[in-house]
Amino acid sequence: MSRASKMATREQVHSLLDELQARGKPAAELEEKEMQEFAQKADEVSKFEPWDKAFYTKKFSNEKYGIDIEKLRVYFPYPEVVKGVSSLTERLFGVQVKPADGASPRAKAAKWHNTVELYDVIRDSEVVCHVLVDPYSRPSETRHGAWHQWMVTRHK
Repeated sequence: MSRASKMATREQVHSLLDELQARGKPAAELEEKEMQEFAQKADEVSKFEPWDKAFYTKKFSNEKYGIDIEKLRVYFPYPEVVKGVSSLTERLFGVQVKPADGASPRAKAAKWHNTVELYDVIRDSEVVCHVLVDPYSRPSETRHGAWHQWMVTRHK
């Protein structure tokens, strides 16, 4: 079976994205306004800045919906999340995500910390790329959240 027959055209993709934006934008704008009002009421924030959003999203979600992100963690243990993402990736893209040989020189060279994990992405029995996962925060080393960096680029 050809993957091409299962793929959407560019026009179909743009149509879907336009529809999602049209339906989701008003709700997102309303929630943003409510969050700004919440920040004003809770902490007298007169100007809601982009860097305030992460902090107030947690507080607002807890207040409005009764959702405490920290309490949800117990339902998403890291090993199960990795299995779920690997399974979803296989279903969506037809590739397998497998832990790489941690003793290989490649894995040792790529890992900047002993908790970093290296995965091979395999299609048709061939490793097509690698994914490095650094699942733990080390505030003393970095101030940033998730990021990615190419190990080897496709351009020369």
